[in-house]
Amino acid sequence: MGRCFSQNANTQAKPAHTQTEAADTQSWLTEQMREVSFGLSKHKTHKMTTQHYPKITLLKIGVYRLQPEKVLLLAGDGNYTKVILLDGSILISTKTLATYEEVLKAVGFVRIHKSFIINKMHLKQVTKQYVVLTNYLTPIPVSRRRRRQLK
Repeated sequence: MGRCFSQNANTQAKPAHTQTEAADTQSWLTEQMREVSFGLSKHKTHKMTTQHYPKITLLKIGVYRLQPEKVLLLAGDGNYTKVILLDGSILISTKTLATYEEVLKAVGFVRIHKSFIINKMHLKQVTKQYVVLTNYLTPIPVSRRRRRQLK
């Protein structure tokens, strides 16, 4: 079991001297956690309210959960998918592009080629045969059939 420490404002952390002091600290922490978790206090009664927060959509790529705006593109490589992020890092998933296509369509991604799904948020330039993304120098090929989806 770890050591229990009590901290004084003027000194650095020191070991707790008695079991009673450790127990008091533990019960105080438990009470604080209960107040935070349930919005309850010994001294004041709070009316519990439900707050509505905006839903943040996260993409699940393998074991990672990513914000859609941080993903530049997904590149298919057989039964694997390479996910290229805004910072230049690459994640590899054992799923195919088809697995991700429907899920990503809802958050602004579009399939532009048999091997590529891009994030429309990072679209910089569209030419007749290629697409250029911000922060990604390599032009990405666009199929003739899927070029219409980009306009």
